[in-house]
Amino acid sequence: MVAALQKRTDVARESASVALRLDPNCLSARYAKAILSGEIKDAASFRRFAKGVLQGQPAPGGGDMRGVLARMQRTAVRGGRLPRK
Repeated sequence: MVAALQKRTDVARESASVALRLDPNCLSARYAKAILSGEIKDAASFRRFAKGVLQGQPAPGGGDMRGVLARMQRTAVRGGRLPRK
């Protein structure tokens, strides 16, 4: 992930490939691959990517991580820790 952000593409590709072989659901490796491929280029494309990878990622206690993060965000907004959209 760090190598991808630092534009060290060869190291990033190899590291992400190894990580995905070990764990096909590795979020940081999937994120690095998306950066390297150009799939993520701005905030909007990051949000689309995040929704896609978090939906279906099992969450402790049931559901998926996308739902967990949505609940956390609603709680933070109600508590005044995040601005409303």
